[in-house]
Amino acid sequence: MSNPIDFAQAYYNGLEVVRNKKKEAAEIDAVLTRFCEEVHTASKGKLVLEVGRRPYCNPSDLKVIAIKRSKSKARVRKTLVDIEPSQGGYPCVIRHGGWFKSVIDKDGFEATLAEVLQSYSAAHKIHYLLTRSHEDTNA
Repeated sequence: MSNPIDFAQAYYNGLEVVRNKKKEAAEIDAVLTRFCEEVHTASKGKLVLEVGRRPYCNPSDLKVIAIKRSKSKARVRKTLVDIEPSQGGYPCVIRHGGWFKSVIDKDGFEATLAEVLQSYSAAHKIHYLLTRSHEDTNA
């Protein structure tokens, strides 16, 4: 004779999954905000990073970090990294420059974003934006 399934407990477990995913999504957003602010500060205000979403995507599906010069008249933005949270949280897939990595927590997420910044592809995009002709700036 098998044990009866506790549907009430399954219900509560499902609600707990949603609460945990919301916490993870908030944690991911906080890390991305800090990432953008610290790169902006490190560039002495010359670069702006923006977190956005791909058109026609579910808000929890794919986040994009774009980078541009802060005083540029031109709308030149370079995609730095794509981030795909699983149902809003972890595991989270980070795509950049032809490679991707799946991370399972905040520490792995932060370490992978730091790895992106140190990659040739990201450094090349940053260098390109910083050394563009001054013709496209307001200054």
